[in-house]
Amino acid sequence: MVNKPVIEYHAGEAAFLWMQRNYAVRAPHFRLKHLAKLDRRIEGHLEGLRLGSSAAWSAVQSQLENCDMGTVFVAAYLAFHSRDAKKMRSALLLALSTPQFQTALLAALAWIDFKNLQEIINQLRESPEPKHQLIALSAATAQRVDLGFFLKQSVDSKNSELRSRALRAIGELKRTDLLPSAQHAERDADVACRFWAGHSMALLGDPRGAKVALNAALEEPSLICRGIEVAMRCGDANWARDILRKLSTDNTSPRFAIKAAGALGDPALMPWLFSHMQNISQARIAGEAFSMISGADLDYLSLKQDAPDRELEENYQEDADLPWPDVDKVTNWWRNESKKFVAGQRYLAGRQASADSASAVLREGYQRQRRSAAIEFAHSNPDAIVFPVAGRADWQKQRLSA
Repeated sequence: MVNKPVIEYHAGEAAFLWMQRNYAVRAPHFRLKHLAKLDRRIEGHLEGLRLGSSAAWSAVQSQLENCDMGTVFVAAYLAFHSRDAKKMRSALLLALSTPQFQTALLAALAWIDFKNLQEIINQLRESPEPKHQLIALSAATAQRVDLGFFLKQSVDSKNSELRSRALRAIGELKRTDLLPSAQHAERDADVACRFWAGHSMALLGDPRGAKVALNAALEEPSLICRGIEVAMRCGDANWARDILRKLSTDNTSPRFAIKAAGALGDPALMPWLFSHMQNISQARIAGEAFSMISGADLDYLSLKQDAPDRELEENYQEDADLPWPDVDKVTNWWRNESKKFVAGQRYLAGRQASADSASAVLREGYQRQRRSAAIEFAHSNPDAIVFPVAGRADWQKQRLSA
């Protein structure tokens, strides 16, 4: 016997909570422990749906009439967890209709233990359809599973989207044997392919990689923040400082310069960041950069203030959950703590940038800090893959305790 209202409740809550999670993995105020609590709630509702069997699928199908990414996540999870061919085909067709739904499908596949997906992934990668191959590669790489020779085949694909994902995976999985493929792709006609080729080159220790990635990112607005991150964290120190100086003198992109300062991590930049904290449109992101370098939690240390009464001239969604720094309190705190820092050195969340400090941030930091730490850790440690900070929290904890 199945209680239909309960099943419908599980379906709706799982979809709603996953939408929260999809934001949380990129949010400035979520730590791994917060993600773990959210994941346990999602898993509880998914378990209720698994027990509901066919009634659960019917409930999700009815909710797809007003479709959102959360509902697609739940539908894809149920379909692929059950390994029902008809349901999987239905979920796949829906997911391929929009990039957002494809993201939800990939999240569902990343939620399922890979050993239960192996056969499905093999079928997808053997498909003649590049979109199916892309899903296979993306789903495997999300769980940091190396598909071996298939990755090399994908790098050589005529499909730019598949090629781009494969070039990204080279760095994420630390496939040093494919470094020549990434180096060759720095001349690719597709800007995303050039960017991810440079990104992987940088993570694999090629000093030219950061420049390749940044040059490509400057052509594509959606890649600029990632390009700045890898440039500052993996590029030659003097070159990175030159890039920061150029960004800081460009009045059209002060936010990019602020992001670059946080990624570079030099405490000598603090006075410059304090000046930007006094600008209402840059205050919160400057506060985040300050925390990225110093490790100071503006909320915990009461270094914040209430939001200003006047409305912002520009409203930046990425700033929504950042605290408003109190410039006087922040400068006083820094005056007392600055002796612990050395100008010219690079810092990550209060510690000198290194594999050890990055590892500490992966355990304790906020999600945006953890994303940065994943790059630092992979670049500092030749044997380390890029840590999957968006993965299931329980699996992340297992990796961190290994």
